[in-house]
Amino acid sequence: MRSQSGLLVAFLASCVTAGCSSLIVRVHITDVDIGPRTLPPEGGTVKIVVKTYHADEVRAFFRRTTDDRVFSVSLSPEFSWGLFLGEQKWDGEIKLPPNNDPEGKDQVYRVTVNAWSYDRGSHVRDAGKVVVKGKEAPSDGEAASDSPQGNQAPP
Repeated sequence: MRSQSGLLVAFLASCVTAGCSSLIVRVHITDVDIGPRTLPPEGGTVKIVVKTYHADEVRAFFRRTTDDRVFSVSLSPEFSWGLFLGEQKWDGEIKLPPNNDPEGKDQVYRVTVNAWSYDRGSHVRDAGKVVVKGKEAPSDGEAASDSPQGNQAPP
């Protein structure tokens, strides 16, 4: 047992002197907040806030599941009191396009957040989904009332 603890002490001492803190302190995403999670058929703006430790950059990726098209946004660091404890807060906004699906199906976007450091690796986190609602097809009754004949009074 004594030789194992001696090896551990030697390893930690060499890490401290060699500057291998990247082996001990890695980039980590602690929280992701996205809103709104559901947008109208016209699309709109989604705000994203991410909390990390030891990140130099953070980016959010929105992948549309119907065609795998990817929209992304680089997040900006903002001041927070957690900064004094090493926690960083990042935020940004992305505008998702209107849903023009001819069948009126919802457009689902899978969200992934990637935080990385130039010397401490990276951390990727699944952040769920955002939905741009589909346009509802008019019912038969609505279509008839929209036609000129549907609005005429009976003879």
